[in-house]
Amino acid sequence: MATAAALPARRDVPDHRDAFTLTMTLLAAVGVAFLAALWIFAQVLSPDQVGVATELRGTADRIDAHATAMADHGGQLLAVATAGTGVDRALWIGEARHMISDADSMRMLATRMRAMAVTLGERPEQSTRASAAALSAQSAALRADAVAATEHGRMMTEHAALMLEGARQPGSVVSIADAELMSADAGRIIDAGEGALQIAGSLDVLADRLSAMFRR
Repeated sequence: MATAAALPARRDVPDHRDAFTLTMTLLAAVGVAFLAALWIFAQVLSPDQVGVATELRGTADRIDAHATAMADHGGQLLAVATAGTGVDRALWIGEARHMISDADSMRMLATRMRAMAVTLGERPEQSTRASAAALSAQSAALRADAVAATEHGRMMTEHAALMLEGARQPGSVVSIADAELMSADAGRIIDAGEGALQIAGSLDVLADRLSAMFRR
């Protein structure tokens, strides 16, 4: 008895098994992307993180404290130099005024940081105006201030070492203890710059997370 030959599979009829496999693959990909987005969002909104405004105001308070100490030291040094009669009197009067000017610059940095705290708030990513570009711009402005302060502080550290040697010379209008105030204040400027730089880095991280979240 003859056996009928098997009919070849028709290529114009979709294979439901292939469609099922494709559908499951797409669902799995969407699920992975969704979970990744949730993870990033959770990282951005983590309640354990210190609020941006709180971090900015805290660092601004520390910078203000540095500025107050520097202004006091500058005033003290100016009074000593003005009352003195040593050969380096004019030099130290200029240095004292420089210290006071640096203190004013530090206060202005603290003021800008407080203004930034008002603009950004605790969770800038929750603002309807939030964007990675806006956060990056704020970070860049703060980083420029931070780098300028840090570099100036390092320069003043080297300068203070030279001035300290001058204070050790006979006939100097100021004492070694007075001159050492410059070195301490140079360290305060560096600390202020590094504090601002740390916050700029935090803003960069937040901007990167927001950007990654919206790319997915």
